[in-house]
Amino acid sequence: MKLAPYPKSFEGSWIWESDESDKCILSYEFYLKEIPASADFWFAVGEFAHIYVNGMHLTYGPHAGSSNIYSINYLDITFLLQSGRNNITVLASAPDLSLYSRPKTPKGFWAQILIDESEHFATGPDWKAAPASHILNAPPRRSAGCLPVQSFDLRHHNLQEFFDGKSELNNQAQLLRKAEATQFNPYSQTLRESSSNPFPKIRALGLFDQVLPSMHIDFSSVYTEPGAYVATSYFYIEEEVKTEILTFSDSAFKIFINGFLINEQGSQTFINDADPSWHQEMSAMERGDLHPMCAATLKQGWNSLRILSYADKHSQRLALNFVSLSLEEAIPHIQRDKNSERGHLLAGPLNIPFPNLAGSLNFNLLHFTPVPLNSFSDISIFLQACTYKAESYDEDGSKTITLAPNQYLCYDIEQIRSGCVRISIDTPQDSDIFLVFAESFNDGIPRSLHPLHGRRAIHVKLKAGRNNWEDFFPVGLRYVFILSAANFDININDVQLLALQKPESTGTKFEGPDSDMNEIWKRSLSTLNSCSEYSYMDSPTGRRAQFLRDTALQSIYAMTATGQYEQAKTSLIEFSHGQYETGELPSVYPSSYLYTVGESSMYWVIWLQQYLLHTNDTETAETLLTTLKEIVNYYYFFENDDELLAGSVAILSSQIPDDAPMAPNTIFTSFNCIYLRMQSAVSWIYSFLDLDEDTQKVRDKMLRISKNLRSLCWDSNNKLFADWNSDGTQSNTHSVESNFLAMNAGIIPSNSINDFLNQATSQEKPHLKLEFLHPKSPFLYDLVTQAATNINLRSWAFDVIKCYWGAMVKDELSTWPEFYDPYNDFSKENTSLCHGIGCGPAQFLINEVAGIRPAAPGYEQIYFNPLIDKMDWARARIKTIHGHIKVEWLKNPEGGVDVSIESAYPVDMIPQLKQEVANNSSFHLSDNISIIGRN
Repeated sequence: MKLAPYPKSFEGSWIWESDESDKCILSYEFYLKEIPASADFWFAVGEFAHIYVNGMHLTYGPHAGSSNIYSINYLDITFLLQSGRNNITVLASAPDLSLYSRPKTPKGFWAQILIDESEHFATGPDWKAAPASHILNAPPRRSAGCLPVQSFDLRHHNLQEFFDGKSELNNQAQLLRKAEATQFNPYSQTLRESSSNPFPKIRALGLFDQVLPSMHIDFSSVYTEPGAYVATSYFYIEEEVKTEILTFSDSAFKIFINGFLINEQGSQTFINDADPSWHQEMSAMERGDLHPMCAATLKQGWNSLRILSYADKHSQRLALNFVSLSLEEAIPHIQRDKNSERGHLLAGPLNIPFPNLAGSLNFNLLHFTPVPLNSFSDISIFLQACTYKAESYDEDGSKTITLAPNQYLCYDIEQIRSGCVRISIDTPQDSDIFLVFAESFNDGIPRSLHPLHGRRAIHVKLKAGRNNWEDFFPVGLRYVFILSAANFDININDVQLLALQKPESTGTKFEGPDSDMNEIWKRSLSTLNSCSEYSYMDSPTGRRAQFLRDTALQSIYAMTATGQYEQAKTSLIEFSHGQYETGELPSVYPSSYLYTVGESSMYWVIWLQQYLLHTNDTETAETLLTTLKEIVNYYYFFENDDELLAGSVAILSSQIPDDAPMAPNTIFTSFNCIYLRMQSAVSWIYSFLDLDEDTQKVRDKMLRISKNLRSLCWDSNNKLFADWNSDGTQSNTHSVESNFLAMNAGIIPSNSINDFLNQATSQEKPHLKLEFLHPKSPFLYDLVTQAATNINLRSWAFDVIKCYWGAMVKDELSTWPEFYDPYNDFSKENTSLCHGIGCGPAQFLINEVAGIRPAAPGYEQIYFNPLIDKMDWARARIKTIHGHIKVEWLKNPEGGVDVSIESAYPVDMIPQLKQEVANNSSFHLSDNISIIGRN
């Protein structure tokens, strides 16, 4: 799948600044006699890069990948070149250690430039290099917990010096190895250009002030090697008090107060299952073992605080907030003396396995180093120790604003976007600012981006004069808060978001007479766009990684709603490259850490089937057939005698009841219904590839599974499916998830379907009589509407969509959140506000309301069956792999519809109208549309 041309020959070498650097600046200067007619730029990088040509930011990327070889990224730089001197500057990042992108390729940057198809420039000893010393601390860890603060120090240098060729830090680049064709993937990608988007509004101007004690322990002053480090200090309390203590650390820790262990995380022994030879301590976040909150009783008089923390080069800090104390009540002292210096005693590392460490060990034998109290080791927890007072403020975002000490501004981009914030600030002398990114705006307070990703804060050290700063890693946001830590006035001149340009919208469109449905369409597209860069993301504010189920569903929706096919193909192939030897696919890509959800691989099969239905891409189907068969064999291993899935793989499912018996022989309805849906997709793909014998075997297997699951889990008394069966006993619960997945799998007894619908559905709001097992979410409601659509309950599904997603429209949500309950007050602080997995209505509006869905692979045949019961008219434009199809229908007084359909390519249409509707309908079709089949 070569998306861009490859160099005819690979020249140059991989280069970097030094073996010690994780980030570096690389710069190259060359001269042209005249502006070229064409200039092709290919590059590859170990992790991530920003590309500047003649001082202009061109793009950032690529998306993260974890294969053993690089992919080539292609850029056309012709429009940025000039006659005379030209400069290319690259800000590059090497792979870091984290949950979803453990080191996957060696560090290095390679580039090759082709001018007018003849003159070559390539990376080599004539490139200059310098450390990216303005980016402090470790980069954001993409772990399953909170992200650490990123710090920048603009006093060292700025990129403009490299654009101008005047930086004194430039040295000859280090050559790592020669670039050869075998080091690259067989496909490449074209990167999109970036653009700067101003924040149009300033929404708040206010004051912030610290009110809670916030203790920050930084082991970097004594850090020598990975291991357990110790911090000790004392503080004096006037009267006994109970307090909650909020702790943030990216590593394992133990906290002792007065010798008693009050909190710990990540202290159990751990081996990385994906790589048994890898036996280093992992961060607590990477295990998902997160315990930030605890409570303790502080006695009257002196109290001792002892902290044991695992530290490595990525995580050497820990911070605590004492929630119930005032600012002066918990000031750490180096000795038990009110007059002693404020701060901590630090020691380490210990040559003792971290799980064996306890408060009773004799730490007095260690060599302790006094360190002063640091207020800003972790900016995010410091900011959580502050109060915020906002004034009503509505100002143009382009206006220069003067910030007084302890003031802050809130800028609004007016939609959730992913990108890098850039700012221009004037300060009379060296100073500090903080930035906090947010999805929501409540009373002027900087809210967390996401419950698990709330620590994306920035600390920037400014030099006197004009400072131009831009973030390194893109982050999802709608608001950016800028807080001044200076003790004098500073000027904020300009705030912009550096983001990738969205491709021009030549895709699918929808419109109807129902304003709610039109808004649901628009906000579904906005959500899909916000959750997609070079690959699909679960949320723009979350991790730079693809979650298999999320990616699968987003890809299916995007193919229908936007006509995006190449991105779906790329992600399908990437997940196949990450397949384990067992046949299971990684639940998160990229990842070399074994992260698994029981049904994830099933969604890849369903996704592949939908991709082939939309594209008729036989070549990709044949390429991925081996992966498909290995997935089938993986699940076959877990089947019991009834060919149902039980045991450990079922217990890993995200859809099973929390209170079910987690026994090896428990049969879960929901999990096995997803398995049936996977088998249906397998059968379709085998048939697509003319594997007739394999197709029939799968169909026979599906019949047996359906019969066995129905016999175990169908509750004939209640006319519903029980959630599980264990040792012949059915559960007493009958959830939405189990029953609508069963409906989608087609296993409800045909003679009981009306009784089932009476038990499960209602024509009145909220339309569902059953309870959900899990918190209400757009994903689960889409599961419901898909199941209803598959048995022709389209009008009821329309009502569910209008009720549920319409409530989010009324709540003024511009994108779909991860969780939403229309019957409870919605809090923007407890969930991600932008999650692409909830965009199913976009597909419903095209396939069911507009009435166009593929009947044969590649839209070479289409069904036409508009939902005329709910609307008087609709129009749509669908982008297919071959070109566009336009449809417009209008109900007429005779009870039929007047239909106009145009196609850019030959297509067969199969009407599926009721006979009385068809008899009173008129069709106006373009010349290349033929009617076949019914009506």
